[in-house]
Amino acid sequence: MLAVYIIRTIILVVIFFFIASLIKVNIISSGKGEVSKVNVDNSITYIKTVNDNNIYNQTGNLLFYVILFIGLIIILLSHGIEPNTVLTILGSIGLALALSMQTILSNVIYGIKLSFNKTIKIGDTISIALPNMNQSVYKGKVTDISLFNVKIATDKTEEQIVIPNNIFSTGITTNYSVIYKD
Repeated sequence: MLAVYIIRTIILVVIFFFIASLIKVNIISSGKGEVSKVNVDNSITYIKTVNDNNIYNQTGNLLFYVILFIGLIIILLSHGIEPNTVLTILGSIGLALALSMQTILSNVIYGIKLSFNKTIKIGDTISIALPNMNQSVYKGKVTDISLFNVKIATDKTEEQIVIPNNIFSTGITTNYSVIYKD
């Protein structure tokens, strides 16, 4: 009887992992841009577009973990564990995680905000003044934007600086790549 539960659990885990991976790959690959252009002689030229795949990567990763989480709940419920027990345990875990990871959660929330607002993009030249650190100013080109941090390469030494996303909510950011017109 125990072997049946173990086999059923393994099968469910594999199924949910496969579904989550498939959805993640499809979302991330949908962000890769190619535009076709028809020439005068009716030949087709494919032009690779520069795409900011950051939103696609983050959405794919988020859906991957959401599907795995739903799969875990379904597996627990299929083994006869009461729904009230599962919800109580999940509520306690959620509260403990939220209280212990406030800084990380603020980085994630501001990372999502950066992705959707597009105030900075990969390739932009920015400077950020950090108010709490002796008014330090870092200037460079954005090389990566993730859920937790932004990486910039400095102009002079090409050093990579990792800036947590919550710094963008308190620091003063200047984007030199954006030209505003009246």
